Amino acid sequence: MPLPVIANDFLVSQLLDSSQELHTMANVFCVNTDGTASPSQVATQVAAAYAANLLPVMRSDITLHDTLVIPLDGTTPTQRFTTASAGSTGGHGTGNALPNELCQVITWRTSHRGRSFRGRSYLPGASSDMLVNTEVRALTGAQVTALAAAATGFRTALNGAGAHAVLLEVLSRHLGSSLGVISASANPNMCNQRRRFEKVAHR
Repeated sequence: MPLPVIANDFLVSQLLDSSQELHTMANVFCVNTDGTASPSQVATQVAAAYAANLLPVMRSDITLHDTLVIPLDGTTPTQRFTTASAGSTGGHGTGNALPNELCQVITWRTSHRGRSFRGRSYLPGASSDMLVNTEVRALTGAQVTALAAAATGFRTALNGAGAHAVLLEVLSRHLGSSLGVISASANPNMCNQRRRFEKVAHR
């Protein structure tokens, strides 16, 4: 299914590296701008918000890599940027490393209900101390609180960053539309994310 054409929208893939993993990983976000932001400026703002808010709840071996940007104008190809935030590392330095397919999960919500109006981000870089115990996948209360704060901080940082408005959205390829994220929540359990790299985001 091709990407929809949506004025002033960009699909942004934040690439991640890890000493625990040979494959490049990615988190994919859809953002809307005020129409004046360049792909480079979008990459810079998303990477900076990611480094300041989401990286601190991930292991210290997770490293921010390049940022890919696709303008959803139907013609411009993917562009790759090495931002000033590249090289930033995760801030969670305790506990034993868990496989990177075991992720903390953030759910992004819009003003509409239903799967097509929700998004999820799977954050690699989990460690054993984030769990109630190693026999279950339930996060500790403190980690759920930290993850929720990180999600809210990321959304807030994007929405208030720089000279250009960059609003976090949920993109539905099925509906060919996007809606602004109005809230975020932390999944109380870790989940498997077997796809190490996603070229497109959906639902």
